[in-house]
Amino acid sequence: MREVSHRSKNLLAVVQAIAGQTALHSANLDEFQPRFAERIAAMARSQDLLVGSNWTGASVADLVRTQLAPFAETAFSRIDMTGPRLELKPNAVHSLTLALHELATNAAKYGALSVPKGRLTVGWAVSAPGTEMARFNMRWCEHRGPPVPPPARKGFGHVVIAEMVGSSLHGHVTLEYAREGLRWILDAPTSSVIGEG
Repeated sequence: MREVSHRSKNLLAVVQAIAGQTALHSANLDEFQPRFAERIAAMARSQDLLVGSNWTGASVADLVRTQLAPFAETAFSRIDMTGPRLELKPNAVHSLTLALHELATNAAKYGALSVPKGRLTVGWAVSAPGTEMARFNMRWCEHRGPPVPPPARKGFGHVVIAEMVGSSLHGHVTLEYAREGLRWILDAPTSSVIGEG
């Protein structure tokens, strides 16, 4: 029961932070409500994965699939996922959930998933596995979408994908507004991201 209580408090703290930051970056209640609801739904999908694994974590592929599901109904054939079977730690699941949700939302509204010819590749790998130098690398690359300029206003979504996920996983993020589409690259020590499963 103590463990359940601890996890519940952690989750409520995350929800409280999402609520506060969404409110801070929303002009009014009409803007706040759908953004907050979508972010909570993204967290709920990752919670289902964690509960299904008895809180040991979730595979990268399952997490990516789960977070892209609401956006992929009409674009499933245009999304490629590549990477080995890797089990994420529960904290990494939460951090990556928010980042993947924000990236997918932006791709559906403004990027590669907003046009019929656009494509998305999500890949992940581990370099130098089994050593102290092992690193987890994840890439989100959009192709054939409309040009996406850097945002004029940096809201909560930008903070999540550009700063928060890297910080929470003791790594760093590279965000490129390339002509061919947005590129997001996460590099972090495997010890912060990958579980023992």
